[in-house]
Order: sequence, then C-alpha cells, then structure tokens
Amino acid sequence: MKSPIIFVILSLILCSAMAEDVLYQFKHQQKDRSESHTDIILNYRDWNNRAMQVGLTKGQRMFYITEKDHSGGVMDTSIQYKTWGGANWTAHLIWQDGQPGYYHVRQGAQSGHFDRVINYQTWDWSNWGATFVPVNHA
Repeated sequence: MKSPIIFVILSLILCSAMAEDVLYQFKHQQKDRSESHTDIILNYRDWNNRAMQVGLTKGQRMFYITEKDHSGGVMDTSIQYKTWGGANWTAHLIWQDGQPGYYHVRQGAQSGHFDRVINYQTWDWSNWGATFVPVNHA
C-alpha cells in the first residue's frame, strides 16, 4: 500500500487551480520582524546542514535547487529544510486558489499541513520566514 501522504500530495497538485500569468518571488522576514525584503531566491539549510539555494522555475511549477556554490542543480516539487529550532521538514510546492504555497511534512510523519509561509534557517543559522508575493506587488 502506498503512503497516504503521496495520495494527499498528488490530490492537492491535481486539484489545485492553474496559476494566472503572475510571476512570484519570495518575501522574506526575520523571525523577530526586524528586517524584511523580497528576492527571487531563498537561501536555507537542508537536512544535512548544507547551505542550499532555491528559486522557482520559469513556469513556476517546480523548484530549482542548488548548493550554495551553484553545484548540483536539480528541479523538484519539494525541498528538505531545517525549520526554526533545527527540526527537519519537507515543503512541497502546491498551488491553491491560483497562488503558490507549501504542503509541510515533518521528517518521519505520514501527514502534514498546507501553509503559505515557510519558516526556515538560513546559511548563517538565523531564523526567517518567507511567503510568495507577486513580483510587481512586493
């Protein structure tokens, strides 16, 4: 029997609305809300504590993931990241109501939750959150 999480993710992908012709970028904000900015990339730590970088592909249906030095580039619909406090999570790119978001699953869990925010640790281990915003509405 296949994992229930696979069924949920595939259902969300198949049922999600098609994106409008809007380009999205990340709006980043420090955990303490002392700083925020927009960017087309997100710099994060993966489960193995590697410094990684992710952005949306041109069609905005997949992530393009590389290491900090831009090696090992791959396209995928999910990233494995460290959240605040260092827990390992996976964020699956999901489109809902015509906007991108994340389906978050904690390492080892059989289910997760949808959210428009990802809380992650950066290359320097600081705690940040990010949402998607239209490029012209930052």
